[in-house]
Amino acid sequence: MNRNGNNQLKLALEMGKFKVAIIGAGATGLVALKHCVNSEFEVTCFEQSSSIGGLWRYVPIDDNDKTNSPFVYRSVITNTSNPTTGFSDFPMPSDWPTFLPHRLMDKYYESYAEHFNLYKHIKLNTIVICVSKLTENNRWQIKYKPKSLTNISQDEEEQQEEFDYVIVCSGRNYKPRMPEFLGQDLFGGKQMHSQAYKDIHGFEDKRIVVVGNGSSGIEIAVELSRVASQVYLCTREGTIPHVFPRLRDRGRPLDQFATRFLTYYVPKLFTLYQLRKILKSQIEIHKQRGLAKQKPEEFFPGKQTFAINSEFYERLLSGTISVKLNIRELRKDSSIVLVDNTILENIDTVIYATGYDMGFGFIDENSVRIGRNRNKEPFINGDSIRVNQEGEDNCQSNDFTWLYKMMFPPHCPNIAFLGVFETAGSHNMTCELQARYISALITGKISPLPTPEEMQKALESQTDCSRVKTIIDDSGDNSEKKLSIKADWWRYNDSLAKEVGCYPKPSKILLKFGFRMWKQLLFGVPTSVQYRLCGLDSWHDASEWMNIHNS
Repeated sequence: MNRNGNNQLKLALEMGKFKVAIIGAGATGLVALKHCVNSEFEVTCFEQSSSIGGLWRYVPIDDNDKTNSPFVYRSVITNTSNPTTGFSDFPMPSDWPTFLPHRLMDKYYESYAEHFNLYKHIKLNTIVICVSKLTENNRWQIKYKPKSLTNISQDEEEQQEEFDYVIVCSGRNYKPRMPEFLGQDLFGGKQMHSQAYKDIHGFEDKRIVVVGNGSSGIEIAVELSRVASQVYLCTREGTIPHVFPRLRDRGRPLDQFATRFLTYYVPKLFTLYQLRKILKSQIEIHKQRGLAKQKPEEFFPGKQTFAINSEFYERLLSGTISVKLNIRELRKDSSIVLVDNTILENIDTVIYATGYDMGFGFIDENSVRIGRNRNKEPFINGDSIRVNQEGEDNCQSNDFTWLYKMMFPPHCPNIAFLGVFETAGSHNMTCELQARYISALITGKISPLPTPEEMQKALESQTDCSRVKTIIDDSGDNSEKKLSIKADWWRYNDSLAKEVGCYPKPSKILLKFGFRMWKQLLFGVPTSVQYRLCGLDSWHDASEWMNIHNS
């Protein structure tokens, strides 16, 4: 809420009927729901699937019900480690694995919802049709309908309800993004997006092409290389992608390398040198194969796509994965012509691991406007973000990077978008801080947002330090690039924590807990429980869990 919405907020809170709608019951939606419930709002969380957990809930593809098909495949595991992935006041069990498979992530979210009694606020099997602004009272009207559990092709009657505030937690992946290649509609083999991939069954002894060198493309290529006769990984340059192992030297998880001390007190060039050193050790052995044309010393995080996988380079050495240039043409005889005129013959399946378009198709196009100088048009309408080859905004598209503090459209004070950013650190940790910020904002525990004009000015002048706008291409499609919003992980987290009042200031931690805790804060595992050591909503068990995570 900004200053202009304070009167409505105070009135609603005094009446005890401040209604909040949360869209999505994945990790972000659950943590937002928990903090809104703690703030004693009247909260309803809408979830279109039959269970919570979002993309971490594994369910085989159902051809009759596309909305109930999550994004994860059977073998997926987390890239972030146990201590950094759990929420701050509900850590994951210390005897769980370092990296979690989907079944444990699913179990964790179920335990979280049960522990904080969240299920009674969640409407499962409920599709949000439209979210629109009511001009007469500045509230939001949400139209939704429950999915019929007896007849998949027939949904139940549409309903509607009004809310004072809307928190969108449905994720940034609106729909699968498919590249276009010559002859695509004539290709004799099978084509699919990585969203439809679930496991290795049906791919045994097949010749497979995977397009895209992001995390999904690398993971799927590695998994299929164990059973397929050959896997080809097509990338724009035809060179080995930047792939980091999950573990560093001495077996420490890669994500625990990013300590607070390294971020604030060590020159960035040193951190960059360490990352490039890891890449160099992996790539050097492949130079004689003519694949490692890129130079590790030219790697810049945030500017280039990278992935996390510990087996990729071994599969390259075994020859079961072969890195190739991008596709030029697909042919009816199941052959594929690459841009260097190489022909791959007898290809059974092409898997496009080309990401997703970002959007929110359920939001009324006349209600929310996002982007530079877009207080009149265009609107949010579910369209994807596109930029031209020079990296400039297409004026007909919606710029979802244009969110103040990566959450708030400047001209809409009572709606927020959580989790739409990308980050190299724990996504859960940052989403939880966003949720804590919003609940504290609504209840007036922190300063209100600036005026729309001030937020717009901050975005234009780049003084909103959280907004890091980057252009990343991981699609293999030469015609388009993806506009992304990147979070400078530690700095963004701490900026929210300082405003919320839960920032663990090192000098304060030293005086309150002593040298050991101070050392863990600066040099230890970057666990979320550090944001419960002191200040607003501190937790008495936080110091104990800091010791556990750093033992």
